Amino acid sequence: MEDDKEYSLDLEKDKQENIKIKKLDLIVAGVNIEELTKDLKTARIISPAYASSKSELGAILLYTFQYFQFSYQKREDIAKKLEEISIQEMTHMEWLGQMLIRLGVSPIFSKFPPLPLNFYNARTVPYVTNPILMIKTAIAGEQFAIKDYNNMIKLLDNKIVKTVLQEIVRQEEEHVIILTEILNELQGAK
Repeated sequence: MEDDKEYSLDLEKDKQENIKIKKLDLIVAGVNIEELTKDLKTARIISPAYASSKSELGAILLYTFQYFQFSYQKREDIAKKLEEISIQEMTHMEWLGQMLIRLGVSPIFSKFPPLPLNFYNARTVPYVTNPILMIKTAIAGEQFAIKDYNNMIKLLDNKIVKTVLQEIVRQEEEHVIILTEILNELQGAK
């Protein structure tokens, strides 16, 4: 009985360490988001990436929808990859939200937080169900995001925010590679 207690305590410790590891993954190397101070110009530049029609919130919903579709179609291999991309998009949204709040803006789900205008609407999610079109839609979204983030980076003076956006771009480029591999696989299966 005593051994069981020690074992369960070790499991609890392992769970806590796993939580810490996952949380550490949210940190961009060499960047301390907590150093950000009020900067409305920077917030205005990055806010559309947070919750506009072409945003991280939209990407999360798109990949979640696609995950369900591919799961239903018994393509768990593809569904799992889309789920992982969705989770990474959630991380991007967390970074943006954490930066916005430190830049002096309440991160509400609108194109230009904190203004209560142009609230995010899920009607902008492309509800395509054809497997090839789903992936082509996802690739186009990632390419748009890369271009949009690079345009934001050019406008930014804030080095912390710039570094975070550069990391997001790097990850979005990885998504294009993964999605292109999926597309090639789907097109080869025809």
